[in-house]
Amino acid sequence: MKTIRLVITLILAAFLISGCASDSGVGKSGGGETIAAPDKKTLPELSSTKSLPLPPKKLSGINHSASLSTSPALTETKGIYTLSPSVYTWKPSENLIDVYVYEKASGKYIACIKDCYQDAFWKGQWGNLTNVSSVWAKNDAIYLFSSSLYILVTKDADEIMMGYLAKTEFNNIYRNLDKLRWQPKGETTDYYIYSKKEKKFVTYVKDCWRQSFATGLKGWNRTIKDSYRLINTKGQEFLFEASDYLICNAQGYVYADGWGVKGDFDNASVFGKPLVKKYDGVSVTLHPFRDLVHICVNLTDCPSIVRTYADTREYNDELNTYFGEYKNHKAVQYIKNHLKSFEKDRLDIDRRLYAMINDNCAYMETEILKCGESFNFFEFYNLLKDFAEQTGFIKFFEAHKDYYINNVLKCGKDSIENVQKWSKSYLKMKSGYSYTINMQWSEWCDVSVDNKKITINLCFTKQPNDVGLAHEISHIAGNSVIMKLYESDLKPRFDIVYDQNKNTEAAYTYIDTLSYFCDSFVRATAGSYMYWAKQDPKGYLKSQKDIGFVPVPELYEKCNEFYSRSYNSLDDWYNELYRFFDSYLPKK
Repeated sequence: MKTIRLVITLILAAFLISGCASDSGVGKSGGGETIAAPDKKTLPELSSTKSLPLPPKKLSGINHSASLSTSPALTETKGIYTLSPSVYTWKPSENLIDVYVYEKASGKYIACIKDCYQDAFWKGQWGNLTNVSSVWAKNDAIYLFSSSLYILVTKDADEIMMGYLAKTEFNNIYRNLDKLRWQPKGETTDYYIYSKKEKKFVTYVKDCWRQSFATGLKGWNRTIKDSYRLINTKGQEFLFEASDYLICNAQGYVYADGWGVKGDFDNASVFGKPLVKKYDGVSVTLHPFRDLVHICVNLTDCPSIVRTYADTREYNDELNTYFGEYKNHKAVQYIKNHLKSFEKDRLDIDRRLYAMINDNCAYMETEILKCGESFNFFEFYNLLKDFAEQTGFIKFFEAHKDYYINNVLKCGKDSIENVQKWSKSYLKMKSGYSYTINMQWSEWCDVSVDNKKITINLCFTKQPNDVGLAHEISHIAGNSVIMKLYESDLKPRFDIVYDQNKNTEAAYTYIDTLSYFCDSFVRATAGSYMYWAKQDPKGYLKSQKDIGFVPVPELYEKCNEFYSRSYNSLDDWYNELYRFFDSYLPKK
């Protein structure tokens, strides 16, 4: 089964083949590192630290001359200068804050400047004055403070970096002084802050909203070049210079976002090296991690979710003999506890687990699947890793290399050989595409348009899975046509058909109208492949209708008409297809 996200990716890819750029798949981690787990007991909480005493409530202001010049004029207090507001040609917004002046030498507060514009805070150089902070008071002077002599703070003793930004006791970690203009929701967690310079964890932020985690934030008047953002349940917003810090979870894995973790998951020392065979330029691969998931699923003894290899009896006997004593391992039990997920949301689970290996990329710690279960991918991955280490999985995988090559990889080779000729003649696929077949226990298709690369993730079966492969390749040629139909005036009637079948397996898997009709179309073309390959498609077509893809049998007939009339492309056939749907779909 294919999920809506996968189908939408394919739709975009197919659409972009006709003249746009493509962006598919999960973002890469860039070689993220795994750090030793932090010791929370020894870390200070960032939100509880204060480096200065609270300022007194009653403080006088700063005296200055009545006439202000456009050049800095020294006040009666050393290291404090004034300017006329006329040196600026803009007017700040009415966001005001009181500023308290702390003198470093005396260790005391010496003044308070009321109603300063937050927008006008500035730090840097002014003429001959270096390392100064600028404060603009409402209806008053602009003040320049020597940063070597004074610290500017809020009424809560936060050292002001800018009008909206305060320092913490850690270098290049800041707190936003402005009030949040939105309310985060959802899950919360603790985030652990690792200093790249000190090579250790230095603090943590408790109870942060996962949805508010952000990366790549820039700005703040050029003060911060690139930062992470965390917001805790107290409404405090923190910014961390990305060049100095990493944001980690309690196990020491580096975050890519609020839920996704970076890391080097292509761990050959734990899982072994992938097997790759090339057949006439088509790469067929089997990654041991994929086989590991397959083995743990088999050990659950739940036939409804077990996918078998080609000619599996001998292999499965050896599998049960080698791993039989580990049927109660936590990885196997985790699958048993999530049988509903593995039966209905298999592709969602597979895609995230396989993405770790394919792209060495971020993956989700927790996610609510369509069946309503919460699935912790981070926990499951670590259970699989522990299973591999405890059982000596590599030894089993290495011992069965010949079996994988002669059966599993050969299944992929035979599948592509059977389908390639059909795809060129029927789908009018352009030449120049390179294919990679990943053998696993779920199917989907990824397309890289710019590089003309097609990656097919193909199920293990007892026979060449050419029908499944024909289905996936059809997405490339057909999705753009269905998308155009969907955007036409047929869309409302598409919705009617979808709603009539909303309680079916098909509607469960494809959670919106567009993906439902895209997959209906490619299932019909897969039926046409069966006809071309002299296989009887009647049972297949009936099964598609039974699970809720009701247009498939009629679409199959229309697809055969496309082939018999020898259209140049599916786009050329578009008007015929439009007329078919216009007559087939119910009227409002």
